[in-house]
Amino acid sequence: VDPANPVYCSQDNVLYTKDMKVLVCAAGGITQVCIPDTVTEICDYAFAGCNGLTSADFSACTSLTIIGRGAFSYCTGLRSLDFSSCTSLTAIEGQLFLSSSPFRGCTGLTEVLLPANLSSIGSELFAGCIKLAEICLPESLTKIGSGAFEGCEGLTSVDFSACTNLTQISGMAFSYCTGLMRLDLSACTSL
Repeated sequence: VDPANPVYCSQDNVLYTKDMKVLVCAAGGITQVCIPDTVTEICDYAFAGCNGLTSADFSACTSLTIIGRGAFSYCTGLRSLDFSSCTSLTAIEGQLFLSSSPFRGCTGLTEVLLPANLSSIGSELFAGCIKLAEICLPESLTKIGSGAFEGCEGLTSVDFSACTNLTQISGMAFSYCTGLMRLDLSACTSL
């Protein structure tokens, strides 16, 4: 992007709005990304299909509020996600149509750390993440969307022990999680 462009700028093969608040999209061959602290939104499908992406660093993302539909869908090389620093992220988007959830089909994903203040997990958020083994849900969580963990065959543990505010688990949230043998919802007194 020409430095004189009044609307967009680029950094490390990633396209941003000029003020660096919106991450628009990334080059297909990108292997790693460090999301700047200025970013408040990651657009729909920004990294979709970036198979070579192995690392996405969210450690500086204290202003991030939106991760759009399909933002990282089918990034099969992505191994772990740590959103614990994303204190402004209260909901991760996702819809019920194919390829729409932010992390759908991230088949290499084994670990996810969610932000402590997350209130909602969108529909099909981690659908098809077959290697995701365990997830710890935060106290602030009130809703788990339809098919949020659908097809997570490797999922063996879901920690609901802090989920005292959880009021809704939508249909098929854990469908086809063939490795999941038991869910303890005893702490979920608001269900």
